[in-house]
Amino acid sequence: MQNLFPTTLYLWTSYTVCVDGDEFDLVVTAESELASLTDTVRETLKRCVETAPLTERLVVRLAPLSALADHDHVVESKTRRKRVRQLFRERLSGVGGVTTTDGVWIYVDTTVHGHREALGNAVAHEYAHVCRDAGDGRLADRLVDEGLAQCFEAAMTDRQPPQTEWATVDDAERLLRAVADRLESRDRSLHGRVLYGSFGEDDTFVPGAGYVLAYELVAGCEITSDRPWPEAFTTPTHRVFETTRFPR
Repeated sequence: MQNLFPTTLYLWTSYTVCVDGDEFDLVVTAESELASLTDTVRETLKRCVETAPLTERLVVRLAPLSALADHDHVVESKTRRKRVRQLFRERLSGVGGVTTTDGVWIYVDTTVHGHREALGNAVAHEYAHVCRDAGDGRLADRLVDEGLAQCFEAAMTDRQPPQTEWATVDDAERLLRAVADRLESRDRSLHGRVLYGSFGEDDTFVPGAGYVLAYELVAGCEITSDRPWPEAFTTPTHRVFETTRFPR
């Protein structure tokens, strides 16, 4: 029988984590809360695996949001790390995720309202990143990766990805015009500014406009509506840019 749940899930109980030189003593999360979080993760993963089966075991680690630290494609400075964590608390109900070569990290602030629903979105989003080859590391690849992840997230949770509400479609169109000649760039700091914004340092990069752009690019070419997800994940980056109807 095929294993439809090839995952390992690690949870935190309590420990001290050092971020930006500051130590955070984490309050022990009640067992009932951990059980609820675990159920959400497992239910979402089960649906993801049934839709797009994995060939290798996936490790998922659930950790406090305060532990979000030195993932260089997200944050490249102490100030930006703090602002990104704030962005996750205010715009993503206290939940964020990162996919690395070691598996998936999901960060949760259980004090933020709505974190349980947001957890399902984050799990599906990061699962999509596991399913797709990262490509050549260009900005164009990153945008398609994030767009596919958001579309998969919506399909798995029956909820609109919250990132699509961070900015407007007009913001996304302006951003596309601004970076049109930098889509081949492999500069991760640029990727971070495109997705998360420059936090006032440059009006070109509105926080979240990159996520809206990514979603509109992929949704605009309908590759996720007429193909099974395992096939959709293999869509070449250039195919998305060639067939998308965005901007309209």
